[in-house]
Order: sequence, then C-alpha cells, then structure tokens
Amino acid sequence: VRRIDTRRVNKKVLEALVKAGVMDSIVQSSIEPTDPRSSDARFLRALGLRKVHALIEKKLSPSLFGQQSFLTPPDPLEDIEPLTEEELLAAEKESLGFYITGHPIEKFKKHLALSGVREIASLESMKDQGTAIVAGIITDLRKSYTRGKGEPMAAFIFEDDTGILECIAFPDVYKENSDIILKNNLLVLTGSIDRSEKGIKFLLREVSRLEEAFQQRGLKVEITLDEEQVKGKELAELKSLLSSRPGNAPVYVRLRSGETETLFLTEESITPDFGIIEEVTGLLGEGSLRIIRNNGHSPEGIAGRRPGRKHGKTNVRKQ
Repeated sequence: VRRIDTRRVNKKVLEALVKAGVMDSIVQSSIEPTDPRSSDARFLRALGLRKVHALIEKKLSPSLFGQQSFLTPPDPLEDIEPLTEEELLAAEKESLGFYITGHPIEKFKKHLALSGVREIASLESMKDQGTAIVAGIITDLRKSYTRGKGEPMAAFIFEDDTGILECIAFPDVYKENSDIILKNNLLVLTGSIDRSEKGIKFLLREVSRLEEAFQQRGLKVEITLDEEQVKGKELAELKSLLSSRPGNAPVYVRLRSGETETLFLTEESITPDFGIIEEVTGLLGEGSLRIIRNNGHSPEGIAGRRPGRKHGKTNVRKQ
C-alpha cells in the first residue's frame, strides 16, 4: 500500500478493498488494543473509508495504512460513526457478491419461525406444488412482459442465509406488489414449489415487507402462562404490554396448572410485530408465545409446547 499509484488503484478500488474487509487488520493496528472498537468490523470499515477519502483528497501521506498516516497527526476517532449492520452487510455484498459477517435476514429468523417461515434450503425436501413461506432478500431482479397482452411480470433471485431461490411473480401478483419487489428489499413470500429438470422455482402468491410479516395473513396469538406466573407480577406486566399494542390478532392465553391446561380467549387483540414478540418472550421465557393461523393450525415448524412437560386435557373457555 505504501507504493500504490493512485492513478491505477483509485478511490473506487480502495473503497472496495475496505468494504470487503481486506483492510480490517491493517486498520485495526492503528487503534489501541484496549479500545473495544478495535474488534468491531463496523467501526474498522468506517475508519478505513475515512482514510481512503483523506488519501484521495491528499490530506494523508501516500502510506495510506502506514504508521505515519494513522498516528501523525492522530485521527479524531470519537468523530467516526460506525457503519450500521445494514450498511456493513450491503458493503460486503457490493464488493464481494456475498456476505461475510452475517446475513440481513439473520436477526429476524427467530421471530419469523413463529409464523411458519421456512429456510430456503429446506424447500429441497418439499413435494412439487407444495406451499411454503420464505423470507430473505432480493439479490437480482429481471422484469419482462407476457406474450400477447404484454403484461409486466418479474423473475428474481431470493436469498436467505441457507441458500438461494428463483422466484416468479406473474402479472397479477407483480401488479399488486411492484412497489416492493425491488432489489435489496427484505420480503416475506408465500408461494408454491414448481419442480423441473432444471431445479426448483417458487411461484408467488403473496408478497409482504419483512416488517409486515405478521400483519397480512390473519393470525392469532397464543401465550402460555404457568400458575406461578399468574400469581406473580408477570400477569400485570403482560396485560400492560398487550394493551400498548392494539391490533387485529386475537390473543389466547393457555394456563397450565399441574397437568391440566385451560385455553382462554382474552379481550385483547394485538399487532404481533417483532417488538411485542421480543418483549413477551423476554418477560415469560422462550416458547411462551406462538402465532397461529386463523384456520386453527399452528404454522409448520413451531414448537407448540415447551420441552420436558407433561400435558393433560386442554379445556377451552372464553373469558
């Protein structure tokens, strides 16, 4: 780097190297080892991009990542804002064509599983024409027109952290969702498997934004409480949480007492977004909340009961 010719290795090239993480260890050497930011990729790459800009503007010596260029004069590190997680991942994808430090869908997977969302890799085991729900990001998009009527449609590559999937949005679906079927958008898709000799294609039926995953499919919420929790402060806190998130999904409470379970329909209806799911499971524990389709069946893949418990007869009551 000390001998680079900035006419050939220009700003774009240097930025790509930083975004790809190639310069992480070099940038890291300019920070005190005791500084917690020295192991934060978001900060290291923000600092690296600052150095690139300074070099191109001739504010640093040509030894971009040498000791002098970092420490003389010292950088005002406190003024550097780390990249967001989304910016970090987008930069990796832009420069390398794939993600290194994570995947945009990763932090949502626990919650998405509550509504029956499957991993793309799991579709290989499904039968032809089977219906599934998947979540991920559009990485490549091709628009076209049907023969005859010339109606717009789209084909795109959809990706999660387990694999990629070719998706087809025919004119009726594309017309309703063209504003969100865009490259780099995080989406939840409902569709059917179309198997052929060339592999699997996913024929879309419904499309929604990731943040609206629990709002467009007619769901209900079931919360499990043990007898001890009803007697404690958790019940009052739960009622306060539910009241703060009014919506259209009715809330059921499954009360466990010994080996008997009683299911109550409460007066609450909520919007089951990521926030309320995190708060309820934080209050009552993992496995305390599940989301059920209004046809009465739990989405595939949801553990309806906590492990290690015996369950007797379930009574259903309306409260």
